[in-house]
Amino acid sequence: MPTYSGSKKILIVDFMYPLPENLGRRMRTMNFVRFFRKYGPVDLLYFYRESEEVEDKDVFHKEYYIRHPSCDGEIEKSWNRKAMGRLNRFLEKRPWMITEWPPQASREYISIINEGNYDIIFCRYILETSPLFQLPMEQRKRVVLDYDDIFSDSLYGYHATHDEKISSSVKGKIQKHFLFHYEKKCLDFGVVLFTTRTDREKVAGNNKKQNAFVVPNIYPGNHFHEGMECGYPNRNIFLFVGALNYGPNVEGLKWFIETIFQRVQKHVENPMLIVAGRQPTPEVKTLCNSVPNIELHPDVPDVKPLYQQSGVVIVPILTAGGTRIKILEAGIAGRPLLSTPMGAHGLDAIDGKDLFLFNDEHSFMEGYQKLQDKAVYDSMAGNMKSLVHDLYSPESFQRKMEEAIRSLM
Repeated sequence: MPTYSGSKKILIVDFMYPLPENLGRRMRTMNFVRFFRKYGPVDLLYFYRESEEVEDKDVFHKEYYIRHPSCDGEIEKSWNRKAMGRLNRFLEKRPWMITEWPPQASREYISIINEGNYDIIFCRYILETSPLFQLPMEQRKRVVLDYDDIFSDSLYGYHATHDEKISSSVKGKIQKHFLFHYEKKCLDFGVVLFTTRTDREKVAGNNKKQNAFVVPNIYPGNHFHEGMECGYPNRNIFLFVGALNYGPNVEGLKWFIETIFQRVQKHVENPMLIVAGRQPTPEVKTLCNSVPNIELHPDVPDVKPLYQQSGVVIVPILTAGGTRIKILEAGIAGRPLLSTPMGAHGLDAIDGKDLFLFNDEHSFMEGYQKLQDKAVYDSMAGNMKSLVHDLYSPESFQRKMEEAIRSLM
């Protein structure tokens, strides 16, 4: 590891408290925290008090909390103030997804940065970056921005359809253009990070900007596979793992059950679908209870026993971005994967070698039938496990981050 003169002061800006590490987004945040702690004290600025009850409260040197504007709901304004606000947003090309910070909260945000005199300001999501543009250029060059999901891509369609303020396709297209413009604008920060090469090229272009780096998601559970028996005897038991209050997961699971699994039951002997995840919505509960041969396991403290019971992992994601940590976990667990193309988005995985891709019942059954051959089953499981170890390990994360931070220093 390179050594830098003196200790560095680092501020992590995240919309939620990143512990406990029970979600993919928290796992990614904590990977960054562990990396930066090697260079000096790490402070945290966050905006939601969703999860502060954790055992280890000594991770951060200092913690700052600012109430997120969305927590206050829609503030009553006169029609002319609303109209002026929307006009200003339009003229400044500020998309609706980027948080609009009230003046007092914005000043508090910037004050924390200025008083801390930070060497590195690491912002975990693009949605909370607007106050950072108030910083002078010298400070903006100390900002490291993690794009993670590219919101102007497939995620935009999902979120836009649920946003009541965007009532027409014309407005939607304008707002998507504004969002893409804003993502381009954020390339001017000191260092920008993407989870995949594809995402970097979509935003930074083919010119490979010198400050744009790919830092993929990783799975830190190196010992997760220990004691894991071969899943081949249980290949009729499918496993879905993911946050069950996250829209794209709910959407994909619903699609899979209604269009594929109910039909697959006619062709697979004694099939079972295990659905595991945190905070299942009422829709998920109703869906799982209404279809035979589905077990719902909400908020399980440890998913390893469920991997041991199952033989094949499914990732039926239709929208979203970044990379699926659940795929990396399945690879470490030695379970072959059947995934939609979007579910495997951003992974250097080869269809037919590391996993099987599907987009309908026919392609799903085609991949599943190939897994009946134990040699194919073992080969797919072994190839994915090797891929995770080689490209998505903590060591790989460290190398990529060292490269990015060298350019900043």
